[in-house]
Amino acid sequence: MAEHPPYYFHEYGCYLSVLGLALIVAVAARSWSFARIHVKYVIAALFWFWVGSGRLSALNPWHLEQWIPLLNNAHVQSRLFLFLFTFFVILVAKALNAVKSRTVFAVLGVLLVTESLVVRNYPMTERPPHFEDLPQTALITSTTVATTGEYAWTPQHYLRGNTGTAECYEPSFRPLQIKSANHPDYRGEVYPLDPGAGVARLQSYTPGSIIIRYELTTPTRLELNTNALFGWRVVSGNATVQGRGAELLVVEPQDLGGVIELQYWPAAMPWLFVAFAAGLTLFTWLWRQAPARDRVAR
Repeated sequence: MAEHPPYYFHEYGCYLSVLGLALIVAVAARSWSFARIHVKYVIAALFWFWVGSGRLSALNPWHLEQWIPLLNNAHVQSRLFLFLFTFFVILVAKALNAVKSRTVFAVLGVLLVTESLVVRNYPMTERPPHFEDLPQTALITSTTVATTGEYAWTPQHYLRGNTGTAECYEPSFRPLQIKSANHPDYRGEVYPLDPGAGVARLQSYTPGSIIIRYELTTPTRLELNTNALFGWRVVSGNATVQGRGAELLVVEPQDLGGVIELQYWPAAMPWLFVAFAAGLTLFTWLWRQAPARDRVAR
């Protein structure tokens, strides 16, 4: 959190739309039935505000949440504001659905979108104290990783240019085998495990793609200074990949020279696309059913 005004801002905070809140209050004031039916969402939102804010620490359910698998991955208490925001969005959607005038509905929609864009982007134009200036419109032009630093935070990490980092601020995943250029055992971003077997060069490293060029005198495996994770596969070249999770990614060429291209494509990726398409289909079907239910209700 920045220390001085007007920068009282926390990256794990949660902005609730002033316009959305006013809309909820206005609709509830005009319709007692709306307030009565949807008070459960208000109670749920207030509950998660309590948990996420840490109020009444001795009684706060945050301590219980830390024992629940998956939920205890939220290492920062205020990240639980996500649930507050979810119920707030439901209330805004319900309030919008209660608006009868198409014109008013369209105006409110435009204003809500405009508000979200302003709130999201305005803080990015201000530099809090003790933070370095960052270019506001620069694109990421790096296409490879030439060296590895010890630590960086985003977006600084991406704007340094052709530079990776051994660590970042995320405590839930700590790679142990990646070495920075200052480490005495650092050998580069890709290298033959047998130091006398030849040379290898990381030609390109972009999200989801790695291209390696190599020339060997004897067969050996190539080791990369990057996490193996769970989805790298060979799409061009004669080679196999090894390693899982936080292990270093290893490529075993079947030839003494050439170019190998890797693509990151986890086994679950096709099912994710299927689930995404199914979600869109279900949303479309529910959207088309809503007018029919309204007609029956009237």
